[in-house]
Amino acid sequence: MEKGYFSAAWGDITKSPGWFSKILRLGLLNLIPIFGVIVTYGYLYGWARDIAWNVHRPMPDRIFGNEDGNLYKRGFFILVIGFVCSLIPGVFSVLTSIVTGFSFVGFVSTSDASFGLGALLMGVIFSLAGLVLTFAVVFFYWVGAMRCALYGTLSSGFQIGKIWAMMRYDFMGLLRIFGMSLICGCVVGIAAFIIFMLVMILGTLFGVAFVRNEAQAVAFVLIFLLFILLVCVATFFISVLIAALVARALGYWTRQFQVNLWGGQEDPMPFELEQARQSQQQHQTYQAQSYQQAQPYQSAQPQQPGSSNQNQQFYQTSSSNYQQPYQSQDFYQAGQQTQVQSQVMPQSVQQPVQQSVQPQNQQPVYSPVNQSVQMPKSTQSPVMPQADYSVQSGVTSQSDQPVQSAPPPFGRGRRRPPASLK
Repeated sequence: MEKGYFSAAWGDITKSPGWFSKILRLGLLNLIPIFGVIVTYGYLYGWARDIAWNVHRPMPDRIFGNEDGNLYKRGFFILVIGFVCSLIPGVFSVLTSIVTGFSFVGFVSTSDASFGLGALLMGVIFSLAGLVLTFAVVFFYWVGAMRCALYGTLSSGFQIGKIWAMMRYDFMGLLRIFGMSLICGCVVGIAAFIIFMLVMILGTLFGVAFVRNEAQAVAFVLIFLLFILLVCVATFFISVLIAALVARALGYWTRQFQVNLWGGQEDPMPFELEQARQSQQQHQTYQAQSYQQAQPYQSAQPQQPGSSNQNQQFYQTSSSNYQQPYQSQDFYQAGQQTQVQSQVMPQSVQQPVQQSVQPQNQQPVYSPVNQSVQMPKSTQSPVMPQADYSVQSGVTSQSDQPVQSAPPPFGRGRRRPPASLK
């Protein structure tokens, strides 16, 4: 888990040349329904995809540049993912409203007291559940949007299993991003509410005090509308700025998953392979320990005090079978012929026959085998950004090393290397 997602994102935005005008143009573009949102999502998440690949570059100069050819498609897919995710809390809210009653206050006041209290308690529980569901949907939407930006497909944004695995791996990082975005949204919302109330109060006072004729009234209305327009532009500017911070922070969060090692969207990710290896090693260790406990080691029994007599009898019996070699009683004299009779070794002293006795019911010794988990090959891989800039790899921002391996060949769904790697 990296540290300082929002601080790193803020530094990248403010260090980009002309960042204020770019955010302002995106904010003005959001005044166009649907199209402005598509372009904004495609622009911001394309830049977030770059840092997920550990590609460091400032914000693109041209909003409609469409350098990789997927600006509008990426923005449209992310908009669809957001729309589908927003339907889930809405449907839940409608269902809970049907259960608790649409006219909630009137229902409680006109019904029986105990039933009304139960409905009130049920409504509070459903409201809390809906709030938790909304937060969970936001997390799924963020991770799904990043996967969609990386793979360039709509289906990759709805892979619940993959999204849940990434969320479980570093949920605290997502929670920190959500907390910072929530704080920024609350501060901006409170400031906008205060400014709007001041404008309304001051406008009413000035209108009553200084408007004397129709011309002054028309001028006052035009000035008031212009001020409202400026407030709307400022609101769009701040909302796009927060969206850029969140998207860039999500790119930093996704970088820890080693995107350059990803395969197809159905293939396991590197951290899943590592978890599978660790689980397999733990299972093998547990099996080895279970086998050793099933067949414990038998050490030599200590010698009993009465066993010395048995050893002495064994040595005496062995020595009684021993026969001295032949010795002649006659001494040899020069010129004397003697005959030596050979003695035959008795049959009682013979070498024992060594026969290899195979132990019965012998179990094979367990030896764990390290089996490596191989990543399946797929024809669909995350799309690498295209531009003339340096490509770096690494999990954290402290170690940025150049990519050692060349990207796979071209094809449908394959990653596309930048121009500097061709």
